[in-house]
Amino acid sequence: MNEHEKYSLINNERGNVLLYCLLIVMVLMVVTPMVMMNVSTEKLTSTKMEDNIQVNTLASSAMEEFLNYIDTNKTITAIAGYKGWGIKKIRLPSGKKVELEQTAVPSAVTEANITGAGIEVSIKATSGNFVKEYKYLLKGTKGEIVVNPKFPIGPSPDDKLLISKSGHKPSGWDAKVFGINGLETAIKKYIDSIEGLNGPYTILDTQIKNAGTKVIDCKSCDVDQIIDEIKKSTENPVYIEANDIEFNSTGTYTFGETTKPVILKASKIKLNIPGAGMELFGNVVVGNITSNQQGSLYIRDVDKDPDTEQYGNLFVTDKIDFNKDADAIDITNLLYVGDNFHVRSSDQKITSLISAGSIVVKQNALNIDSLIQLTVTKHIAARRINFTSNRVIVTAGTDILASEYIQRTTGNGTFSMEAQGLIAAGGETTSHKGLHIQNFNSGNVFSGSGTSTILQCGGGEEAAGTSIFGDCSTGLNIEPKRR
Repeated sequence: MNEHEKYSLINNERGNVLLYCLLIVMVLMVVTPMVMMNVSTEKLTSTKMEDNIQVNTLASSAMEEFLNYIDTNKTITAIAGYKGWGIKKIRLPSGKKVELEQTAVPSAVTEANITGAGIEVSIKATSGNFVKEYKYLLKGTKGEIVVNPKFPIGPSPDDKLLISKSGHKPSGWDAKVFGINGLETAIKKYIDSIEGLNGPYTILDTQIKNAGTKVIDCKSCDVDQIIDEIKKSTENPVYIEANDIEFNSTGTYTFGETTKPVILKASKIKLNIPGAGMELFGNVVVGNITSNQQGSLYIRDVDKDPDTEQYGNLFVTDKIDFNKDADAIDITNLLYVGDNFHVRSSDQKITSLISAGSIVVKQNALNIDSLIQLTVTKHIAARRINFTSNRVIVTAGTDILASEYIQRTTGNGTFSMEAQGLIAAGGETTSHKGLHIQNFNSGNVFSGSGTSTILQCGGGEEAAGTSIFGDCSTGLNIEPKRR
């Protein structure tokens, strides 16, 4: 190979090396930014994930701490003094800062705000551009004893089934009487609510007034004429108004039927002879009811919607007075008496039978002076409950309640009062100690089971309350709701 050929080969190899170098440089120029971008993206993603985890962890931890605090500290002072309120900046070991903000709107934590529209609580954590926020509506009812028939609760402690204001126990009793304040006000408030703004009596009375020309005027009608008017009417329900309705023949007179309820308003109902009876499907509003001769009175629910208790109710604005043995009263749902409910008999030979869904007596008392078997599927609530007969059997599906007292002053025979809930009397004077049963012996029964009670702390139209044996007098029944 001559010198010229050697020189040409060397030059070609140098050219190839240069070409390779240029290619490598070009590859590096393309790949390096992509690698750097991926590294940067991964780092940014890692940072974002870290920020996201930090805010979620902090916010959820703060939320759990707050809910636990509320559950165990239900006083206004404790909630207002919660140490979590405000803004806190937290520096992590990595040097990053996370901000935790806990606020209440309105900022004033007062009983009026919590028991009114409620307080909106915000728990918010922030790190970088990441934010995690929990919101709760802090709303509650005042910690007071209420009667809440809509949502019975249970059970109650076995040693707290008989209740009065001070826990006074009549002599001769083995049972324990538990003392608790607030009973009288709670029971009275419930009794008054029947005629209150949204109470069942007020609703029915308004319904009658709004019926207008649909109401049949039967003020001068006798029993047979009233029944005829109901049969002729094409309305459903039938509204009819009468003055005094007197039953002077034996047998039971029926007003309406299951498919055609009657809303009857009258001044008086009088069962004048033995064996006279009245049966009505629907509702009755009447001033007074009297029976001097073993009468019977039945107010029935109808098939339309029995669960609503729209029908099968008796509202007596003044008094019920049944004066002979073997009387019978059966009211499917509510039996309400504005003044005095008196069942009595001088003979005391045959038991009178009284049953109802619930019995409420407002102004005076439920007075029993005859042999009686009284059964309610729900509750009895009255200002006073008096028994003076030799044989009394009373059973209730939930509670037996008196805003003032339950007493038996005379009588030595069978006495049995049993409630599936509680037996409670809220008043106390020198002569009346709430629960006051004389001549009580080993054969008598006076007890509750505590399995279903309407006497509770807080609660109302939308929810049940809690046990009255907790911190009801000073606390709040608070229900935090997630927004």
